[in-house]
Amino acid sequence: MVSSFADIIRPTPVVDELRARANIAGMAAKARRLGLELRPHFKTHQSVAIGTWFRDEGVRAITVSSLGMAAYFAADGWDDITVAFPYNPREAALAGDLAGRVRLGLLVDGDEGLRAAAALGAPARVWIKIDTGYGRAGVSWKQPEASLALAEGLRRSATLEFAGILTHNGATYQAKDRQSLLISHAKSLARMRDVAALIGDCPISLGDTPACVLAEDFEGASEIRPGNFVFFDLMQRALGVCNDNQIALAMACPVVGVRSDHILLYGGAVHFSKDFVEVGDQRRYGCLSEEAFGPVDESSPLIGLSQGHGTVRAGEEAAKLKVGGLAWIYPAHSCLSADLHSAYRSRNGACIPKWDGGR
Repeated sequence: MVSSFADIIRPTPVVDELRARANIAGMAAKARRLGLELRPHFKTHQSVAIGTWFRDEGVRAITVSSLGMAAYFAADGWDDITVAFPYNPREAALAGDLAGRVRLGLLVDGDEGLRAAAALGAPARVWIKIDTGYGRAGVSWKQPEASLALAEGLRRSATLEFAGILTHNGATYQAKDRQSLLISHAKSLARMRDVAALIGDCPISLGDTPACVLAEDFEGASEIRPGNFVFFDLMQRALGVCNDNQIALAMACPVVGVRSDHILLYGGAVHFSKDFVEVGDQRRYGCLSEEAFGPVDESSPLIGLSQGHGTVRAGEEAAKLKVGGLAWIYPAHSCLSADLHSAYRSRNGACIPKWDGGR
């Protein structure tokens, strides 16, 4: 194990392939059992190499967060792609090109978005984004008549296909316990069914990892779009969605300083992001693993981040670290941590390439 990472000189995301594959297999099996299509969100891993692990489990349709990411995966042969982000008409040329090559899904949540999608003059499946209470994007579930008008406009279109209604219930990430999480999911799903009933029978797409892992009732839904489950992280662990042995992404960070009360890492906000898990009055941006992909050491959290520096409380395992060694940190939020890097390492030391984000 040590020799596989002897050449690491900067903060490096490392993926445990066996754990990630087990996470994928578990979600795929659940979707089959419940009669749902699994359209996983690839914004978490952003890697064609990791995408093959999904193909091995029978996944054929995917979700991405941008048209650029859609082009990256289309080049690898993925031909059924939903861009789960409101359509950006400034990328009309790319959208039109993709619509001619793949079964492209777009999102709209208003008349202007619909007109922009229609202006493509290219075939595309269009979902109506519904806000079931999260308050970020989408037509409010309290205004189903607005969704009905959009659906009718899509049904009249010569080039666009009405795909159905879609939501991301981000409120599950704010749940305090399993029961409140499941209540939030049930409420969001019921609101989606109400909108669908007014519009007329149409597919319902749901997309948050916590509910997709823990819930069993998906009555009325046709597909699920979880993404974070491929890696999981401390946020999911805090919600009771995963355990230590399912977290498949860790950051290997060089130790550059040892103090009596903290350890200083080469690994800051530009490597982890500033997402955090709140424990009492403390923000935790990550937590030290007892070894490479070992149990989480609660006594050694990553409690401070500046641009390139990371500060770990000198708990039981952190106190064993020496300058020049590697600290293994599970991030608070794997999606953002992964996005900040151009490639991963596997546990055997091999490079796993990923999308560069168009940068």
